[in-house]
Amino acid sequence: MEKNNTLPLICKREQIVKNAATLESYLKKGNSQESEYAKGLIQRGKCFVVVSSPDGYSFYPSRFMGYVDNTMEKHEKMGEAKRTTGEITRDGRKANPAISKCLGDLIKEGNKHWNSFETEYKNFCKRLGITPDNNKRSFWQPISG
Repeated sequence: MEKNNTLPLICKREQIVKNAATLESYLKKGNSQESEYAKGLIQRGKCFVVVSSPDGYSFYPSRFMGYVDNTMEKHEKMGEAKRTTGEITRDGRKANPAISKCLGDLIKEGNKHWNSFETEYKNFCKRLGITPDNNKRSFWQPISG
């Protein structure tokens, strides 16, 4: 964690894959606090890194995925800085351009592939037992997990 309670932004695809593995471990092997934390991020997300695996697609929000070596504790500490000082230390508007440098442009509503990703995202949420927030969502092309 840097001095101002922020993590550096990702700059390599491998860093995205590592963050995806962290959230995946919270969902599959984490304690109840970690699992609920990951589900909450996914439920509230707007821009998603899509990870393809033999189990199907997983969707992880940019505000977590865009920071190097992110964890629940680090992400919460950045959020606490915002609550106590007003400093914005975790923000998709910062993370999204960093992710796009690695994965290309976001797929937004109106793109011919958007509907299929939106459907897969809702299926993913259903498998997790959560109802997604009513947000406009965007997705990057899938990466292998």
